[in-house]
Amino acid sequence: MNILATCRDRLLTSRNKAISEAESRSALLRSKVPGLSAVDREIMSVPMKLMTAAKGENFGQTAAVIRAKTEELQKKRAEMITAAGFPADYDKPHFSCEKCGDKGYVGYDMCDCLRRMIAEESYNRSGLGNALSECTFDNFFTYYYPSDPAGAEKSPRDVMEAVKNRCRRYAEEFGRDSGNLLFMGGTGLGKTHLSAAIGSTVIKKGKTVIYESARNILNEYRANAFSDANNDTDRFSRCDLLIIDDLGAEPKGEFAAAAFTDIVDSRLLAKKNTIISTNLTASELVRGYSQRFASRVLSCYTLLTFIGRDVRMLKMTGEK
Repeated sequence: MNILATCRDRLLTSRNKAISEAESRSALLRSKVPGLSAVDREIMSVPMKLMTAAKGENFGQTAAVIRAKTEELQKKRAEMITAAGFPADYDKPHFSCEKCGDKGYVGYDMCDCLRRMIAEESYNRSGLGNALSECTFDNFFTYYYPSDPAGAEKSPRDVMEAVKNRCRRYAEEFGRDSGNLLFMGGTGLGKTHLSAAIGSTVIKKGKTVIYESARNILNEYRANAFSDANNDTDRFSRCDLLIIDDLGAEPKGEFAAAAFTDIVDSRLLAKKNTIISTNLTASELVRGYSQRFASRVLSCYTLLTFIGRDVRMLKMTGEK
């Protein structure tokens, strides 16, 4: 079930529960408050009286009298309930969102509660786990990267500062036409960190994000092909942003090449954005998969090269 349908079902369950509990409280009030049932019957007869009045003359005047009588009945009802020791709104439904009454929409506009629920469900399904809160743009510190160009045009620190800024812009301006990114570089250079930071920012925009390792994606495709498994691999094509982590660490072969080519092709065709991170070089992509796959990725993805020292190891040893 897609995220929107899941969240709407959850709200419907919450709404039905609130209404059911309110009905139970109403039944209790009718058993405890003498005369309340008669007042409720009078209030419930109002719509029929209005329909009858609409067929006759002087509808406006008659309707005003009926509404005034209804207000008197509502006031009387509240007084009867409070006199019995209950709050006046004791049998009113207690919705989790009073703004929309757990409908998810206010008129034709999506309610903030449904937007928050969609974002939370996206977090849960994204595969990012703790990385969502632990890996941000603000705590991606480029002082771990060497400031010495060592003969190059730019130092690793300058390069990675530019990479960080490019990723931040991508996340903050994310939309259908944002395009695809290819993170290429060695182990521990920040590819996973910036992928997670992008994913977290995009999810907060209400977009669906899936973050998964290439190995796990391939395992799901294999299970569907060679066993009775029924994994929802279509979700890799449906989501607004797919982040494939550590391409090249999975077992390679014709099946892997076909699976990832299918994912890349389907998402390009649907104009869905994708981020791939890999330790492989361009030539290794060609050798490990196929010319077609490598051509698609290298020509249709914006390459961001990660350079420097193994930041993960530097953090473990306390070096800077």
